[in-house]
Amino acid sequence: MVKAVLKKRKTKERSTPETHNTPPRWRILPPEIIHIIVELLKHDQNTLRACSLAAREFSHAALAHIGRHITVNHVSRIKQCTQLLTARSAFQHVCSLDLGVTSKSSNPEGYLEEQLTILEIFAQRQTLTCLWLSNMPFPSIKLGQRERIRGIVTTLGSTVNNLGLYWCRFPSYVDMISFIRAFPHCKSLYVRDCVATGENTSGDMFSGLLEYKISLDVLELTSASSDELILDVSSLIEDAALDVSQLSTLTCSVRSAEQAQCVAMATSASLIHHFQLACTVPGGFQAFFNPIAYKWSLESLTIGPMSHTTNYAFWQDAFQNFPNVPHLKEFIVIYYYPNANAFDMSCWVYFGTLLCRGDIFPRFMDVDIRTTIRSLSLSDSRQRYLIETLWPLMMRRHVTFWGRCE
Repeated sequence: MVKAVLKKRKTKERSTPETHNTPPRWRILPPEIIHIIVELLKHDQNTLRACSLAAREFSHAALAHIGRHITVNHVSRIKQCTQLLTARSAFQHVCSLDLGVTSKSSNPEGYLEEQLTILEIFAQRQTLTCLWLSNMPFPSIKLGQRERIRGIVTTLGSTVNNLGLYWCRFPSYVDMISFIRAFPHCKSLYVRDCVATGENTSGDMFSGLLEYKISLDVLELTSASSDELILDVSSLIEDAALDVSQLSTLTCSVRSAEQAQCVAMATSASLIHHFQLACTVPGGFQAFFNPIAYKWSLESLTIGPMSHTTNYAFWQDAFQNFPNVPHLKEFIVIYYYPNANAFDMSCWVYFGTLLCRGDIFPRFMDVDIRTTIRSLSLSDSRQRYLIETLWPLMMRRHVTFWGRCE
């Protein structure tokens, strides 16, 4: 009897699989909890990679956030990316694409074909919500490729809600406007240093595309030089039929007081909370005072990037009769110096005096000052001089200095 029991127990132990490496069911978190944990870690890529290797349950949730944004901005990576994208399920979670060739290429047409292939693959997947194009040579698109690019743009327009165009070249101004209007769901639009070459005066590259009225939340239109500024905000709003009634963030660079007045009038009905302005004339700043005072509810104001030529007299004229901004919480100044000898401190004397005024800025506490000298860092002596100049301001506000190189 004893032998039979022992034999039965031994047989049972031998037939039971080893499960010491498998966690019991009570130790596995519910999918809802895992989803919440991964959502909280979605901006920490290193931790997400560790989670993807920790357990199968974490792997599926973490992989949905890993690699959601990819950047293809170098010639050597374009063909590699094309080969990977054509694989079975590679980059299936990508929802943001930054595409463009930043380095000079001896064969732009060949790389343009590769870029169109990448865009075509993402258009077929219909997963992109953010699209950033840089240095795209649209004039190089041949007649035989135009139907293809129209199909790509039409398909991408159904999903993309954040569109960025950086240093892109278009055959004509009409083509640029038609391209922008092909994205009806766009909520954030960024246009920087885009030019029309004038090679196609008929503007038929994107002809035939459905054009929509776009309602924007964020609009940025900037240019580094006056020669490349073919657009201003008011023209873009009118020609592209943009609805800016819900606009909350505006970034623009203007070249004259008249241009600034047009922009201010075009956005006067908007409830703007975040505003960034770069202007070379004092009247450009004054043009925005009425919208700021009566319509906008500014929480963040950024001045710049500005040049060192704007001294105390410039700012005194620019901010004459500056209105009260009771909702302002953050004030940022971005100031560029071409060399160490041009380190003019008079602008900071004015800003220090202005920002200490509680009647104009009753609420805000944070001042972010970004001083940049090309190829040189801000020396200790100048840093001390800057702190001494702004000491009264530092006693009332929280001041942050960025003494960095460009």
